[in-house]
Amino acid sequence: MCIRDRAKELARRGKSVELTVVDLRGSALEKAREFSMHELGWGARTLLLDARELHRSGVEADIALLWGLTTSHFSPWDLLRVYAGLVHVLTEYGVAVVEEADRHFTIFMRMGYRWVLPEHASGKRVVLTVHSRHDPLTGYTYRVALDLLRGEAAEHRVYFWDIAGSAALAWVFFQDIDFVEGDSPYRGYVLAKGPRRSVSPGDVVQESPSILRRASGAA
Repeated sequence: MCIRDRAKELARRGKSVELTVVDLRGSALEKAREFSMHELGWGARTLLLDARELHRSGVEADIALLWGLTTSHFSPWDLLRVYAGLVHVLTEYGVAVVEEADRHFTIFMRMGYRWVLPEHASGKRVVLTVHSRHDPLTGYTYRVALDLLRGEAAEHRVYFWDIAGSAALAWVFFQDIDFVEGDSPYRGYVLAKGPRRSVSPGDVVQESPSILRRASGAA
């Protein structure tokens, strides 16, 4: 059953359906509006917001989705802040669903970490990513994307989460954690149920421990 059919079925049962999309990229939010119009017949509410600041959004939700294998954009320090915000926008019996993959196995063990990796090659673009550096205090690995034909370069950072790591961190903020396999045992969906509200998101978002202040000073 597609998203549109699920929404219609809920509406038939007398349930209202609302969708809020949060992202830091305006282009992604525009695509979300177009997609929701096509699938649901109405545009999703969109918020240009850092996911770590979700508790400030005023959103209240029964289900929260962290989609597109996006946890790699967050270090353990930052994902902790995301989870702290999630539990404060979810209702009492709310559920968070996190699309996750075991990057330790698929990247380091099965493929092997590549210092230089061809990402795209065509007559118009040839893109390589090259290892730049690693920050042991934040856990971020930095890679530089090089477009050889356009002469452009940009550095980005990633954290190589595995399923157990992000699921265990979620358990700090939720009463129960489960996992549903996707197309392989190494990729699927972390289900976090029963929000705990013992940690204030304001504390972990606004404050930084000494280790992060040292990491920032060394950057």
